[in-house]
Amino acid sequence: MDRGSFIQALESKRLDMADYLTIDGLLYHRDTRKPVTGVIETSIAGAMRTSERATYKNGEKTGLWEEFYENGVLKVRGNYKNNLPEGLWDYWDEDGKRLGGLDYIDGVSKHVK
Repeated sequence: MDRGSFIQALESKRLDMADYLTIDGLLYHRDTRKPVTGVIETSIAGAMRTSERATYKNGEKTGLWEEFYENGVLKVRGNYKNNLPEGLWDYWDEDGKRLGGLDYIDGVSKHVK
C-alpha cells in the first residue's frame, strides 16, 4: 500500500501511519512508545473507504481482522490470537461471492473449507 491514513476508532480521530511503528511484530504509538490497544482502520490516501480493519491489544493483532477491495466489498475476514491467524478465515471475490475459507490453528492453515 502506498501512503495511507489510520483511523483509531476508539478515539474517532484520523491519524497518519507515520504516527505508528512496528517493533518485533507489535504496533506502537511512535510518540509515546506505548503499544496500541483498540480498533485501527486503514484507508488509502485520498480514499474514503476502509481498506483494512484490525483489532489490537497491547500492540498485538487480536480479534477480528478484515480487508476490503477498493470498491468497498469485503475481501477477507478472520481472527487473530496472539498476533497469529486463528480459526476460520473467509475469502470473497470483488463481487461479494464467497470463494472459500482456510482454517488456522496457531497461525498455520490446517485445511480448506
